[in-house]
Amino acid sequence: MPAGPGFTSMNVSLPKEQKAFVDQRVRAGGFGSVSDYVRELIRRDQRELEREEVEQRLLAALESKKSKMTAADWKEVREKLVERHKGSRRT
Repeated sequence: MPAGPGFTSMNVSLPKEQKAFVDQRVRAGGFGSVSDYVRELIRRDQRELEREEVEQRLLAALESKKSKMTAADWKEVREKLVERHKGSRRT
């Protein structure tokens, strides 16, 4: 995906070993470019953070006496799932 409206560029310095690793992962993973690979890593990290947040909220709910989800809770869960689904599409 080329840079354009809505995109910004970023330069990253890597040791030679990491650069070689990234290049190998791009080839092996079917990514069109290093940028595609990095964007996918960021998306994965974002999804992992979201999962951790949900897990923490669920654990907190289990530890509390409150066990029923409210309509607002379900709405928030639906909104996050919709956003996650939109963000997971590779173009």
